[in-house]
Amino acid sequence: MIIYVGNEPSIRTFHAHSEILRNQSSYFLAALSSRWIQRENGMIIFRKPNISPEVFEVILSFCYTGQAKLQDKDGAFVIELLVSADEMILTSLTSYIQKNFTTAQLSWLQDNCLEITQFAFQYPSFQALQNVCLETICDNPSILFKSSKYSSFESTILLGLLQRNELNIYEVELWEHIIKWGINQNPNVSKDPKSWSARDVKAVENSIKEYIPYIRFYNMTQSEFQRYVWPYKCLIPIEIYDSIMTYFLIPFKRVQRLIPRGNGAQSRLINWDHLKYIC
Repeated sequence: MIIYVGNEPSIRTFHAHSEILRNQSSYFLAALSSRWIQRENGMIIFRKPNISPEVFEVILSFCYTGQAKLQDKDGAFVIELLVSADEMILTSLTSYIQKNFTTAQLSWLQDNCLEITQFAFQYPSFQALQNVCLETICDNPSILFKSSKYSSFESTILLGLLQRNELNIYEVELWEHIIKWGINQNPNVSKDPKSWSARDVKAVENSIKEYIPYIRFYNMTQSEFQRYVWPYKCLIPIEIYDSIMTYFLIPFKRVQRLIPRGNGAQSRLINWDHLKYIC
């Protein structure tokens, strides 16, 4: 068969065996079925204008050899290749790419972490890439929380972060960021909770309710809780709030519910941002 890839003036022609491509993915199995197949002069013709010839060359090579030479490719190329492989339902290739990121490609991904994170979570098959992105944010949470893009981040991404033990941030700071995110999802709500109407409370509550069970209130000090959480107690489900108050007010009933976040590197005197100057 003959495959025309790309758009003018950069169209390239590839020759391949249709049976090999059919065996590699259900995408080709459908595209080369009797219902959709096109022939010219007895030859199967397939056109793929939305993929660059350079990317398709790697895809075709992988279909034949099970290998992809990516060592000299930059991060942007790898992302383009991932998208194309996902479109063609080449699950073995998407898995292969994500298991073989080079140091340079990982560095590029980390330098563009927020954009790549939002991109990766649009594709369920990019779980390894999602993990790379979340690990990068966990190591340096300010990448996200001090970014102007923070408020536009998808709730599923934030939820994934809250569920991680290795997120290097004080719990009280995380709580402040979650409150900020919730308020920013409701532009008409004041930043001062004292001025909130019942409708305002409900709006912010609905925005952050899925995060509340993952906030480790028990890892805050009593003064932190009183200063930063108590003003927003209207957002916390009553059973959770009562449990927290019991924890702080009745010491002998205290049970460590969740371990502190991070890898133990943080202290009350030296925070994670300081460590890069010490290490």
